[in-house]
Amino acid sequence: MSRQRLTIGTFGEIGHLVSPGGRVVARARYRDWDGKTRLVQATGDTRKSAERALKAKLADRTLFQPSSSALTPDSPFPDLVAYWLKDLELEDRLSKRGESIGVPM
Repeated sequence: MSRQRLTIGTFGEIGHLVSPGGRVVARARYRDWDGKTRLVQATGDTRKSAERALKAKLADRTLFQPSSSALTPDSPFPDLVAYWLKDLELEDRLSKRGESIGVPM
């Protein structure tokens, strides 16, 4: 059975490593707004300080969601379709009605 996929804007379990210099590295996987999961890490003198630094980094990441679109992860599907069709029209990639099958207009 596979792992459950992270929801956009959330992080998974926090792990800890000790670096050769003795500092602690806290790291976790974070699912960004583009849907890709990335490893985020932070260091500190102790496990707790590294974890606090990591959580601060993760909180800052949620502020960087795309602002160029009116769409959000909670947008309804018809809004996504309308946005996609508008984008196709702007790129002149949207076929005029009947053109693609040779029907006179």
